Amino acid sequence: MPPATRYHASWIAGMQRSFLVIAGEQDTDLVGIRFRPGGAHALLRRPLCEFTDLVVELAQVDPGLALELHERLLAAPWGLARVEAVEALLLRRLDLAGRDPRIEAWALRLAAAPATSASPASPAASACRRST
Repeated sequence: MPPATRYHASWIAGMQRSFLVIAGEQDTDLVGIRFRPGGAHALLRRPLCEFTDLVVELAQVDPGLALELHERLLAAPWGLARVEAVEALLLRRLDLAGRDPRIEAWALRLAAAPATSASPASPAASACRRST
């Protein structure tokens, strides 16, 4: 197993081709967010293939988001209030970022596809194939 790496605040874990162990230290609270296809791209505006098999401090990718997320989590009490604070921040940032019509069109095709059919290729996946 690779040596442990410590992340001090918010971080992004890309798609992993092997397992990833996440362990909190004593007196640590963890809030995890799992995005549906296209969701993280809509917020970060970067091809998510850049994060494959990586864990990166959010401050390296989006310092403003990392700072605001940290401040909101510290200001919120426990449990549901923290989830609501994160949700409100992400929804507000999504509105500010605008919507990517390619991602919206792909999401609509995916939603309309029969459950047994293969997923349509996402715009982000196409970008990753072109960049490699």
